[in-house]
Amino acid sequence: MGSRNFAAGVALSLGLLAQAAGAETSLTYGDNGPDRGPSAFAKNWLFSQMSEHLDIYVEPHWGGALFGAKDSVNAISNGVADFGFILGAYFPSELVSIQVADLPIGNADTWVGLRAMEEFVRTTPEVQERLADQGLVFIAPLTPTAVNLACKDVTVEKVEDLEGLKIRAFGAFGKALTDLGANNVSLSIYKAYQGLDSGLIDCTLGYTYIVKALKWDEQVNSYTILNWGQPGAQGIFMSKWAFDDLSPEDQEKLLSFGAQFPEVFGEAVAKAEQAVLDTMAENNVPVSEITGAEFDKLKVAAEPYVQEWVARADRDGLDGEALLEKYRGLIAKYEQERDSQGYPWTRGQ
Repeated sequence: MGSRNFAAGVALSLGLLAQAAGAETSLTYGDNGPDRGPSAFAKNWLFSQMSEHLDIYVEPHWGGALFGAKDSVNAISNGVADFGFILGAYFPSELVSIQVADLPIGNADTWVGLRAMEEFVRTTPEVQERLADQGLVFIAPLTPTAVNLACKDVTVEKVEDLEGLKIRAFGAFGKALTDLGANNVSLSIYKAYQGLDSGLIDCTLGYTYIVKALKWDEQVNSYTILNWGQPGAQGIFMSKWAFDDLSPEDQEKLLSFGAQFPEVFGEAVAKAEQAVLDTMAENNVPVSEITGAEFDKLKVAAEPYVQEWVARADRDGLDGEALLEKYRGLIAKYEQERDSQGYPWTRGQ
């Protein structure tokens, strides 16, 4: 058995070496996330497209092996990796131009948000210029999906229910929750399980598809869909020098794969989310939803922090209000497409 495994390993290694040697270009990819789940599935799809259609061999490094999340901009722009995942929230100054996608403005649909973000960056020269100033080229959008509320021993059905709750929160969402009477607890998403278990927090902001992956289902006994928004100021970026080294034809093809990314990730994450919601239903976990007048209260609470971003964008020499309105318009555009045609992966069924 051992000799067969060794032989198989040698064959696999030789195959990978041949694949790399036969490719015209080899690029390194860095990511602080794991090689599993819908996000990794979509990223690996991108790598396969690059290999098949561009003759580019991608060497991915997962789990922060090349750089940490807070070092990603410098690492990619300086060539530690040729391209990789960047979480815009860690770079309030450098990436202010794309942080409109992080705002709690009611954009809670994953596919809609991804499509809007992709078109927003692709068609806004001043955003592309700001990225180029950082040595970056935008390849594909990503999002952890809509921000929702997972709770233990409490149920949030309306905004008043937030009063006094200890909630693991972040960004503009957390600031607005504090204004609504909640106590914002700063805690890593990976420590939310322990926080719920110990009573340090009553609830955590999070994303539906990770509930099982992070074992929150062992603690959570109520779930609230907020319809509030998603952190969309993140994605796959390439160093400008690596992108410029590609031929114009390959650049165009690579960007076309990035434009297809919302469908690939959107379908994968939709299936994962539905599986989690189905399990909640089977386990009699109540799922509430904030809509109508209650949702309007969330929007009002978030507005000062939306305007805070507008002011930051203005200070950076951008027209914050114009960018915000463009992004809102793109959200409306893709919501209308979804409502009239369904999601791309369901059309024709």
